[in-house]
Amino acid sequence: MGLRDRLPADRGPVRRDLRQFPRADARQGDARRHPALPQPSARTERRCHLRLRRHDPVERRAARPHRLRRSCRPRPGRRSRTCARSGRAHPAPARQAQASGRGRAQRRRARSIAGSGGSGCNRCRRRRFRFQRPSRSRCTSRGAGTITRSARSEARPVYIVDGNRTPFIKARGKPGPFSPADLAVQCGRPLLMRQPFAPDAFDEVILGCANQVAGEMNVARVAALRMGCGDEMPAHTVHRNCGSGMQSLDEAYRYIAHGDMELVLAGGTEALSRAPLILSDEATAWLAKFQGAKTAGDRAKALRKFNLAYLSPEIGLKQGLTDPISGLAMGQTAEEVAHRFGISRWQADEYAMESHRRLARAQEEGWLDNEVEPMFAPDGTVYDHDDGVRPDNNMEQLGKLKPVFEKYGNVTAGNSSQITDGACWIILASEEAVEKHGLTPLAKIVDSDWAALAPEIMGLGPTVSATPLLKRGELSLGDIDVWELNEAFAAQVLGCLAAWEDPGFCRDVLGLDGALGAVDREKLNIDGGAVSLGHPVGTSGTRIVLHLVNALRRTGGKRGIATECIGGGQGGAMLVEAL
Repeated sequence: MGLRDRLPADRGPVRRDLRQFPRADARQGDARRHPALPQPSARTERRCHLRLRRHDPVERRAARPHRLRRSCRPRPGRRSRTCARSGRAHPAPARQAQASGRGRAQRRRARSIAGSGGSGCNRCRRRRFRFQRPSRSRCTSRGAGTITRSARSEARPVYIVDGNRTPFIKARGKPGPFSPADLAVQCGRPLLMRQPFAPDAFDEVILGCANQVAGEMNVARVAALRMGCGDEMPAHTVHRNCGSGMQSLDEAYRYIAHGDMELVLAGGTEALSRAPLILSDEATAWLAKFQGAKTAGDRAKALRKFNLAYLSPEIGLKQGLTDPISGLAMGQTAEEVAHRFGISRWQADEYAMESHRRLARAQEEGWLDNEVEPMFAPDGTVYDHDDGVRPDNNMEQLGKLKPVFEKYGNVTAGNSSQITDGACWIILASEEAVEKHGLTPLAKIVDSDWAALAPEIMGLGPTVSATPLLKRGELSLGDIDVWELNEAFAAQVLGCLAAWEDPGFCRDVLGLDGALGAVDREKLNIDGGAVSLGHPVGTSGTRIVLHLVNALRRTGGKRGIATECIGGGQGGAMLVEAL
């Protein structure tokens, strides 16, 4: 019987299913054991490593004082030795251990630690590290290198000084004209040419990419060399599915904030149209046998076993957009979110239509001119705008589209993000680098957060990653002037908005006292989003941060949050202040 089957049945369907997540106030000191967790057995109580594996260590330590392991308890008739740090009495080693070299080495190590005023014996040191790992709620940062509250106040400011992106080109059933490296280079060269410093002045180049092609492994290094950053320029590629582009920014932000670097080029690139075709296991086995045939007779024998089904490979993108844990496609997770919060087909189509209209208006007004750099294909074709926008869409046309993932579902091709190719770069600098090169900062990165939740409801990732930013900054929804919430699916965006208005969700999942409130739609994705623009997976995280900065400066806003859901059950968010 699973954990969900043990939950109380008198709660609403959304709250009941989401009660599997621990309360956020557990990390604030309220470390009470969740009532839905099974009570540990006596054997579990005695075994320290099983207790660590099955229950949260901080909650366990707060619920009951720590007891020594059975091997650490003094036994009658045996001498005990006191640990230098903890003051606990540990038994002397057994006779057989004393007679061995291993026992002598352990005793020498314990005596040296005790004599030098160290952190205690090995046994206590291991226990201390195990039990002092901080517990993490689902709406708190889970990324490596997280800046704590005290360290955040002492961190150096990190500025966004410039950035641009390519047009997002819609995939049209065939490989596009640009590889991931081509996109990154065509985007990066104009950006570097207008800077007052040389391309080799960066400390690091970081690029997000979720679908690297075989000929461009570590595409960040390939792009850095092609852009003229020099042979000595270190570069690495990051991959966090839909959050890859934001992950590159977050790494650069933390490198600079911690004082490790001064100037970093970070971004994302993706060519989804060049996703590989994958042969089935049967076709691969046949091909291996055919290639291994040494004689004409063996090849003829292998040819007789050929099946025409081997000529129908699967698109790799389909596997990439399917969660391996839950077995659900990304669109099915959006259906799950829509079902839980009662999002209708009409609402999803209406949101999608508005996204196209907002993007078309931004293109007509020239609001994207300083953000989008044209690209030139090898055949001379010029790409100077996002070509997936459909401003003439209406509800009647959208209503004729059939659901893609569920027979009676709400997610269609018209209210989902488009499969596109594109790249985006942002230059981040410290205060010293700004003064050294005479740069003009556009905005400052204030905070960032990563969070995780169940893969089947990954679309709610923005709620569990953006809420901690508001809590740490003591901000309300009204304090945010512009929201960039990546539109993976229209139903998913509407589900996030509904979740913030749901008291049960905010109380049980986000650890709030009640509903967070309603997001002003006039501040949300004011120039459209991925439904009309496209969603090159490794690029979108960088794009929404760059456009957030430009939108804040255009509208006169001060604060903005860029956030996105991430396949596999994660969410990322970044708080930015315009200068």
